[in-house]
Amino acid sequence: MVFTTGSPIFGQSVNRQCDTIFAVAEIMPQYQTGLKGLMDYLMTDLAPILSNCCERDSILITSIYLTLTIDNYGEVTDVDFKRIQATEKCKKELKENLMNMTGWIPGKQGDISVCCKYFWPVRCIKWE
Repeated sequence: MVFTTGSPIFGQSVNRQCDTIFAVAEIMPQYQTGLKGLMDYLMTDLAPILSNCCERDSILITSIYLTLTIDNYGEVTDVDFKRIQATEKCKKELKENLMNMTGWIPGKQGDISVCCKYFWPVRCIKWE
């Protein structure tokens, strides 16, 4: 099993809890334990869901491009999927899990915590 993940790049959308969502901020949101922590989360929390989706739905998910909205308190307030070949049920299960993800440090503009996008590309050969 091989996983890769990358560092953030930026998008923009509207969110119910944030008046302004930054695509780029002076300090972008970070996961408290860095990329290793994100990989651990992927392996323990997301991989079982993806494996189940592949088996249940008879599809092969080889990559996911997630855009998370991290609010000024470090909470995930929105999840958007780009280029994922998965059923709506699978996307719903992934989104429910990601919306409960903790451990984010919010982005900052000046000395103020702000809402920001975090782009998380994930590629995989096999989820099992």
